Amino acid sequence: MSRRSDVARLFHKSVEQSQPPHVIERLFIAVKRVQRKDLPSVSVFGPNQALPELRVLPLLAVKMLIISSSPRRDGNSIRLAQAAQEGAREAGHEAELVLVDDYITSFLRDCRICRNDAGDCTIDDRFGELFLEKFIPADGVIFATPIYWYGMSGQLKTFFDRTFCFYAASCPNSGANSEGMVNKRIGLLLTSEETYPGAELGLVHQLQEYCRYTHSSFVDVVRGFGNKRGDVDDDPCRPLGDAKRLGAELFDRLSTDYCLDTPRGASVWS
Repeated sequence: MSRRSDVARLFHKSVEQSQPPHVIERLFIAVKRVQRKDLPSVSVFGPNQALPELRVLPLLAVKMLIISSSPRRDGNSIRLAQAAQEGAREAGHEAELVLVDDYITSFLRDCRICRNDAGDCTIDDRFGELFLEKFIPADGVIFATPIYWYGMSGQLKTFFDRTFCFYAASCPNSGANSEGMVNKRIGLLLTSEETYPGAELGLVHQLQEYCRYTHSSFVDVVRGFGNKRGDVDDDPCRPLGDAKRLGAELFDRLSTDYCLDTPRGASVWS
C-alpha cells in the first residue's frame, strides 16, 4: 500500500473513531505533506494495521520554521529561538531558524501602485523567498520577538503585514498562497526586561487572532526575562528549557480553543 493511502486511511479512521484532537491534527499534517510529496515513498503502516498509538506518529517528521525578529542578532530572543530549534531537531523534525532582518527591508506599500503588470510585488527584498519557500511549506511556525511597547517588534509586524501582498485577490496566486497559510501549529517566544504579567497580553491576543483567522492552532507561549545579551540564560524560570520543550512538542501538545458547540468529552485527557 502506498504512503499516501496509508496516511489517508489512518486520518479517516481517526475521525470515525473520535480520536483525540491532537492525534487527528497530526495525521492531517501528514496528509498535507504527502499531497506535497514531501514524504518518502516507504510505507510505515501495513494495509491491515489498526490505528497506531500516538507514540508511532512522531515517525511522520514535520517541517518547522522558527522566525526570530529581534534587531539584535545575538540577543535573548534568538537564544530562545535556538533552544526551540534544538528541541525540534532532537524530536526528529526539520527545523530552520531565520532572522527577519535577512529577508525584509521595507514596509508594506500600496499594492495598487506597487505591483507590476503581472500582478507581482515589486519590493526589492527577500520577503517573497521567506514567505513562499519557507513559511508556506512549514507545518508549524514559532515566532520569537522581544516585547516592544507592549507589542511585537516592528520586524515581526512587517512580516505579517507583507503577507497581504501574497494572499490579496490582486495577487495571481492568492488562492494557493491562502491555502498554504492555514492549519499550521503556532508557538510564540517572548523576551522582556519587565516581568509584569500584563506586558505580553496585547501581543498574545494579536497572535491568537491571527491563528483564528488562519484556522491555525496556537499551542503555547514561552517568555524569558532579560535586558543585556544572555540574560535569559540566568532566568531562574528556565525559559530556555521551556523553549526547547516547545520546539520538541509543538506538533504533539493538545491545543484547544473551544466554541459553545465544540464536541468534547467530560475529561480533557481520556
